[in-house]
Amino acid sequence: MRYVTLMRVLALFGLTCGLCLPQPPKGLITFKSEHHGFTVQYPRSWHAEIASDIFAIQNFTSAEAVRGAVLPEGGAGIKILTASQAVRHPQKALSSLDDLVALDTAHETVVAKRTREISDKRHKLTVIEVKTTCCDISPQESVALYFQLDGQMFVGEVYYWRGDSRADLLRDTLDQVVLSVNLSREPA
Repeated sequence: MRYVTLMRVLALFGLTCGLCLPQPPKGLITFKSEHHGFTVQYPRSWHAEIASDIFAIQNFTSAEAVRGAVLPEGGAGIKILTASQAVRHPQKALSSLDDLVALDTAHETVVAKRTREISDKRHKLTVIEVKTTCCDISPQESVALYFQLDGQMFVGEVYYWRGDSRADLLRDTLDQVVLSVNLSREPA
C-alpha cells in the first residue's frame, strides 16, 4: 500500500515539475500586412522586426545586432516583400517574375539562378531561386525566392553569413515561410 502511494506521489511530483520547466516555443506566429493584403507565418523562435509594413524576422534579438553590420556572427534574417516593396520605383511596369528578378538584383552579383518547386503537405509553389552576394567585401550572402500568388508578385529572402554551416536549414526555413504566405485581400 505504501509503495502504491509513494509511486502516486512521485508520479504527481514528476508531472507537476514537468509543467514547471520552461517549454520550448511551439507553433507559428502570424503577421498580417493590412496595406499589402497578405499574411505570413513564421517560427516562434524567430524575432519580428516590422517597420513600415515590411515583414522581416531574425534568429537573434535586436540587442544582439552588431552596430553597422546588423547580423551578429551566426545571425540570419528573412524578409517577405511585395514587388512594390522590393523595387520602389521601377523604370518599367513589371510584367513577369523575370522582370522583378532583373530589377531586384541589378546591383548585386548573381551567383546562381534556377526555377524549382517548393512544397509542404498543403500545397506546391514554383519559385525562381536566386543566390546573390552584395559585394566583394561583404561576408554575407542571400537566397531569394521570387513567386506569385494569384498574379501578385513577392520576394522571400534569407540572408546569413557566407559559409554558415546552417545555410541549408536557413533556406528550408525560408521555404516554409514562403509557403505560408496567403493573400488576405486586394492590396491597397
